[in-house]
Amino acid sequence: MPDDFNLSAYVALVQALHAQGYKIRGYADVAPNDPHLILRHDVDFDLGAAVELATVEAEQDWAAYYFVLMGSEFYNPLSPASGAAISLLRRLGHRVGLHFDASVYSGDTNELISAVQREASILEDITGAEVDAFSLHRPHPELLDHGFDVPGMVNVYATRYTQEIAYCSDSRGQWRHGHPLDLEAVHTGRALHLLTHPVWWVHAGGTPQATVARTLDKRFEVLEEEADAQCETFQARITAERKE
Repeated sequence: MPDDFNLSAYVALVQALHAQGYKIRGYADVAPNDPHLILRHDVDFDLGAAVELATVEAEQDWAAYYFVLMGSEFYNPLSPASGAAISLLRRLGHRVGLHFDASVYSGDTNELISAVQREASILEDITGAEVDAFSLHRPHPELLDHGFDVPGMVNVYATRYTQEIAYCSDSRGQWRHGHPLDLEAVHTGRALHLLTHPVWWVHAGGTPQATVARTLDKRFEVLEEEADAQCETFQARITAERKE
């Protein structure tokens, strides 16, 4: 992992952009030629990490977008703990959007549109608020090249947000487009769409692979605690191990 991937460094990065005149804006009111900043987070692995980052942002009075997967193997948005975490994101002043994995569906456009609308509706039931934006999880090039529109929703990969304004991502635990402060658009005061993933900043340390492994270890601890609470057979095993 780069040395500058941690919560303190994230705060310093956004503060540096503020010092250059950047103001946080939403997708609806960003202006390409103004120093506007969209803070976006795709939650791929850990809602707990998202809450930690969201809390730090709220302390700075920053409002961001958090995009949540509905079919993740890493967390279940319908579980009580995950539902509470998602609701907390809202209470902290952030927006919650849908992180949509098109790979689990066929490539039929109409099916994909219906799937986005269905998943967004479920997420709205969890948040109690409108979900009017979606990001694509590991987007297929065809969906990016030809565009993908869902009525009444913002596709944050639309050309307006990835080409008409500057776009910078920390995908795979590294800056994919160069460091944000080094971008020509930032030097000239044009709008910036900044995508970060909470896992890289909250569980940072070592390589990206080590960060993912650390995140999985934390997830296993949660599953083990749940199994201990819900399964008598597992409880007996844990009790026996503790006696050894």
